[in-house]
Amino acid sequence: MASSKRSPKQIFESLTAAITKKPPFVHGAVSLPPTSTALYFGATDAGRLDLLSPQKKQLEQLLAACSPATFGMNKEDVLDEEYRKAGKLDAENFAFNFDVMNSEITTQITNVLLQGRSDPTFVPELYKLNVYGKDGFFKPHKDTPRSEVMFGSLVLVLPTPHEGGQLMLRHEGDEWTFDSAEILSEQPSPSIAFIAFFSDVEHEVLPVKSGHRITISYNLYSKMDDPFTKVVHVPSPIQLAVEESLRGVLDSKVLRRGGFIGFGLSHEYPLRAGGRLPSTLKGTDEMVRQACEKLKLRVMITLLYEAGPDDGSFTHVMFLTYPDILAEGELQAEGGQIHEPLLEMRGANPLLVKYTEEDGFDFKKSPTPEEPLEAWCVTPKMKNNVSSLYQAYGNESTTNYLYGRLHLLALVGPVGLRETAKDDKEDP
Repeated sequence: MASSKRSPKQIFESLTAAITKKPPFVHGAVSLPPTSTALYFGATDAGRLDLLSPQKKQLEQLLAACSPATFGMNKEDVLDEEYRKAGKLDAENFAFNFDVMNSEITTQITNVLLQGRSDPTFVPELYKLNVYGKDGFFKPHKDTPRSEVMFGSLVLVLPTPHEGGQLMLRHEGDEWTFDSAEILSEQPSPSIAFIAFFSDVEHEVLPVKSGHRITISYNLYSKMDDPFTKVVHVPSPIQLAVEESLRGVLDSKVLRRGGFIGFGLSHEYPLRAGGRLPSTLKGTDEMVRQACEKLKLRVMITLLYEAGPDDGSFTHVMFLTYPDILAEGELQAEGGQIHEPLLEMRGANPLLVKYTEEDGFDFKKSPTPEEPLEAWCVTPKMKNNVSSLYQAYGNESTTNYLYGRLHLLALVGPVGLRETAKDDKEDP
């Protein structure tokens, strides 16, 4: 087999290279349906904006009906027009007869952001209407996740004349521009421009030079799909490349007695101490999970705390939940050996982690039976780091921090028995 002629280092380099970055958004335009040609607004006196022929007076009435838009900071709504200048209407104060779920937008979000998965779908929750008049803007920010299952945002830009107001998106050092004014001007008929993106993507609204940029935003929540409306999943080229590289690992002699292949997650996820780790993944993270599942590897989202004994027999303590360490009270961590009280906590397991991108990585093929299972982790990320406060008790009580990182781990069986996922027909 070709993989047997390659060194372990070459095999994992191939796997790392296969996990290429993909834009964390989808955008486009859809024609304005005949039933969606007007926007109604106002908490008391109803106003109407004709989207087929918006009039200046109607636009001014809409802007007058809005209150100044705030933004979230430290779990509070903050009003600061040096940071954001726009008007807003809450969902109960406007009406727009547009069905997101029965539009082409749903297909785009499912295929691009959710990777066409057949088991989950999403639910859009109407959030706000915003009006950016001349000189309106919003400085760089990230959307605040409103629950553990919120994965992104959808923004509709209505067909009102405007110039400027481009939406800039930034993620992992890359930058993109969504120019709704240009997109709408290119459409042969009145249309809605749209963009959906993950909640950890930084974005910024550049100043509007003229006109009115009117947006309707939705929060996107993951939801288990109806079994009668399954989406047919077509693997992406990236997923196929990851699958092929994973096969190279499984066909080789690395992790001879089994262990884990680990992947640092590339997107950010909301975490709550004492709560569950994310079950819905985004973008490339989801593609990696699908590739592992295709090869019948059991996958799990884990939180790895870097805490091991001085003898190096293991390096991390693994949890399948986010432990509320401070709630445990004072931990008996004599001599700084925090791994001992950690392992006494529910769900804790020792793990010998090796990051394949680190200099001097030791591709050991045959760990001794006394050692814990190894995890060979690729593409480590600085994201998804958590710091857990705990009271350490030794000669005196001190407050320390313990640092962990989210990973997707694929359980690999020993050579000859690599598959670890249960058959759906088997008893649980």
